Amino acid sequence: MKIPAALRERFYRFIRRLPFPLRRGLLLRPDCYFPMGATVCVEIAQCNLKCVMCPRGGMHGLKNERRGQMAPALFRRILDKFLAEKVEVAELWFADWGEPLLNPDFPEMARCARALLPGAKLTLFTNLTCLPDPEAVAGAGLDIIEVSLSGMTQEVYGRNHVGGDLSKVLAHLDALDAARKRLGSATEIALKFHQYVYNAADAAQAEALARARGFIFKPIRCYISSVEGNAAFQKEKEKFSEFYAGFIDMARERAMTRTLPGPRDCIMKRSMVTIDFDGRLYPCCGVYEEKNLMGSIFDVKILDIPALTPPVCRVCSATPISWR
Repeated sequence: MKIPAALRERFYRFIRRLPFPLRRGLLLRPDCYFPMGATVCVEIAQCNLKCVMCPRGGMHGLKNERRGQMAPALFRRILDKFLAEKVEVAELWFADWGEPLLNPDFPEMARCARALLPGAKLTLFTNLTCLPDPEAVAGAGLDIIEVSLSGMTQEVYGRNHVGGDLSKVLAHLDALDAARKRLGSATEIALKFHQYVYNAADAAQAEALARARGFIFKPIRCYISSVEGNAAFQKEKEKFSEFYAGFIDMARERAMTRTLPGPRDCIMKRSMVTIDFDGRLYPCCGVYEEKNLMGSIFDVKILDIPALTPPVCRVCSATPISWR
């Protein structure tokens, strides 16, 4: 039975609010993985920006210099593995630390996913700084395309989206919307607007644009990103607090942070599989550095992946983080 995405999201929000003993009793049994179906996050290309609030911006000197693109044949093998092992894929995200549209084979991969996973929700997360073929993307069978924005003028947008050209993003948004309408595509477009301390006026403009064009407006609270970034911040709070205060409400950030008793209490590990462009596994979508990548997805059964606890998972559990 396919469980609606909105119901899954409410379920996981409810679980996150439970005290840890109840979590263990109701959900986090050793054999209780992917309780509402797996969310599969696939990184199919590198990124072309160096956003300040992303680890790629270099604030903490985190290292992930790997460059590459996933081949369609590898993508198909990954999906075939989920099917062969009878692990339901509830959602598939073209996302993580890369820009999927830099991979010229993205439309082919999306079509493959739609054919093999007819019941899954397919989401493209993109900065939309490139759009080689609007009709190929609009007609690929995606459920939703979430476009990352942080400003409605180049000055504001460029404070975080370093290397991005807002005029190109908006032109590509127009082209994508036009292609969607020409094809009669059911794919939704969402403006995922990053909320920073300096861009409230731009958020209002973005919301007005979304309403006028029939897009979803999706404001998101921004935070200190990546497990490694949070661990680095905790070691040198004085050094980094002033910097982050220029982007996010640090009082709110501190109020929302919490640790976990241990890796087994992590909902992300219980519900997600995150895969790099060469088929290697990330412990989760919040882990950035290359040194923390695990082995190939083909070397382990999918139902055994959530039980893997590399050292970074123990670091994560002990680190106060706001986005758990």
